[in-house]
Amino acid sequence: MTSEREAYVYIQLPGTLETVPTALLRAQTLADGTQIGRLRYGDRYLKRQDAVALDPFQLPLAKEVFEFTRLHGIPGAVRDAGPDAWGAE
Repeated sequence: MTSEREAYVYIQLPGTLETVPTALLRAQTLADGTQIGRLRYGDRYLKRQDAVALDPFQLPLAKEVFEFTRLHGIPGAVRDAGPDAWGAE
């Protein structure tokens, strides 16, 4: 059995207070326990003149699906933007 979760990724554009939707991240756990993440920038975001890459090396601005298996399928740039511990005291 596989399970899948998805989340929209937003970015605050440099030099502004504007936060815009940037990409869709889908994380899937396969029956064997392998975790795969797939991220794709949105078409409207890619058309923006002020669009910036979430990670210029691993996630350059492109119309492709980026796949990740490290870090539970979550790209490092997205993982770094999240809290250090969910619900931990």
